[in-house]
Amino acid sequence: MRLPTRDEAMQEFLEQHVLSGWLDDVPLIENNCTQHEQRLIDTLMSALEQSCNEASRLQATGEKGPVRHIYISLLRTSLLDNRAQYRIDCHDQRWFLDDTDSTAYWDAGLIFDPLFQRMQQLKEQRKAYGRRITVMDIEKIMQLEAIKYHTLTMHIVQALLPYWLEHPTWLALNKTPDCSIYAGEFHDECELLHQEGVEQSEVSQLD
Repeated sequence: MRLPTRDEAMQEFLEQHVLSGWLDDVPLIENNCTQHEQRLIDTLMSALEQSCNEASRLQATGEKGPVRHIYISLLRTSLLDNRAQYRIDCHDQRWFLDDTDSTAYWDAGLIFDPLFQRMQQLKEQRKAYGRRITVMDIEKIMQLEAIKYHTLTMHIVQALLPYWLEHPTWLALNKTPDCSIYAGEFHDECELLHQEGVEQSEVSQLD
């Protein structure tokens, strides 16, 4: 009997164990976020507050100008350690040339934990395919699947932004009239979530 090639084995593995797996994770994520909604809000607000407070400290010493850009960025390297870490940075008008560090970190484990658990299951399921599917293959699959969870995270962050826009730290922050909040991947493509002076319904037209 002819054994399937590596490509054939991978195609079968993807169809049987991967492609629709994330659909089963959606209700788990919804349940996690519902049960721990306040924790989700508190941890995100705390990280944003920490980054902005550091920006304010640097402004007080003349090292940073008014904040013009805030980035909430996924650190893909954290996924390899079964963590979903987002980096939050405040930049002034110099944008990425602003080298004054006002960084904080937010853990999105409530959203990504079902992905990590599924990847552990895949590591066991791949053993039936011998060396045709490796642990490195599972890591590559996780990076691809993570895009779905990251997209869901960005929707959740946008839903939580009204809490931040009423936060005393945001209201007191020295920022430009067009200060914007972006979300995406670190030093990669980002999506505009909010811009001062622009109605939320109009933000998507600016992105």
